Amino acid sequence: MRPPRLELFLTVADDEWDREERAQLTRRLTDYLLDLDQVADVRQTSVDDRRQGAKGDPGTMTGVLMTLASTGVLTALIEGVRAWAGRCRCRVRVELDGEAIELDGVGRKTGDRLVKAWIARHTGVQTD
Repeated sequence: MRPPRLELFLTVADDEWDREERAQLTRRLTDYLLDLDQVADVRQTSVDDRRQGAKGDPGTMTGVLMTLASTGVLTALIEGVRAWAGRCRCRVRVELDGEAIELDGVGRKTGDRLVKAWIARHTGVQTD
C-alpha cells in the first residue's frame, strides 16, 4: 500500500514586499522546493487558479502548490521552508487541509511548539 500524499499550498506572506518582489520570492521558493527529495510535484499557481485546478498565468503567480510523496517528509519540509524563510527574511504561509501556519525562521522556542503541534495534527505522529 502506498503512503498517502499531501498537497500543500505555500505563499510568501509578507505585506512589506510588493507584488513583483513576492513573485520573485515565490520563484526562489519554487526552485528551493524542486531541489528537495520526496517531492512529487511543485508548480506555481495563483489562489484563484488553485481553487479551479488550473495552472495560472506567470504574471499573476502568488503561491506554490506542491505534493509530497508521503506524510513522513512533512517535518523535514517544514523545517527546510522555515530555514529558507529565515535566510530570505520573509514569512511563508503553508496551508494543508484548510489549516495554515506561518513560518519565518525566527522565534524558534515558541514557534517550535506550534510547528510540532501543527505537524502532529496532519501526520498523526508526535515529533520530538
